[in-house]
Amino acid sequence: MRTYSVVNGRFWTEMSHTGVEIRRAGLDAVAVALYLVTSPHSTALGLYYLPITTLAHDLWTSPEKARLLLETVCATGFAEYFAAESMVWVPQLAHYQIGKSLKSTDHRRAWALRELRKYEGTTAYGRFLERYGEPYQLIPKPASPLRLVPEGRSSPPPTPPTPPTPPTPPTPPTPPGRSGPSRMAEARRLSQLLDESSHDS
Repeated sequence: MRTYSVVNGRFWTEMSHTGVEIRRAGLDAVAVALYLVTSPHSTALGLYYLPITTLAHDLWTSPEKARLLLETVCATGFAEYFAAESMVWVPQLAHYQIGKSLKSTDHRRAWALRELRKYEGTTAYGRFLERYGEPYQLIPKPASPLRLVPEGRSSPPPTPPTPPTPPTPPTPPTPPGRSGPSRMAEARRLSQLLDESSHDS
């Protein structure tokens, strides 16, 4: 049971002009509108179960008059009543009780989700989500779509890595004094020495 609620002072002047229209309908209509906001059965979300007999009992009036007054208030756009489900929804109530929007980290968001589950499947539940589902981040965001390969076409196989080129073995260095031309010159010199020694003998 709620112990308090916020009643915006604009109710008597503006509030989407519904306050003025309700006042024109008479004090009994004003009492019903204020009851919808401050009722101990109401919620900060603005939707809750409200049988006509409960409304009549709390306002000390007959069910017939209570129904007529509720219809008058709903005709101004201040509230919506779903007789088949005995539920009422005051669209502006969540805006003034909770705020225009909620962050994903706001603890009231978790509370709102728990409270909404009580009315899941009702018309009021759907109407509430139409207005506050996105601002209050109550509707899960769709996951990113998967990347699909067009029909009849397969994904190209990954290109195998190019094997590394084996290093070229280094050319062994020529020992000092053993280069090709110098060995040839040394051979000629030895041949000349042999020839000279043979002539001398």
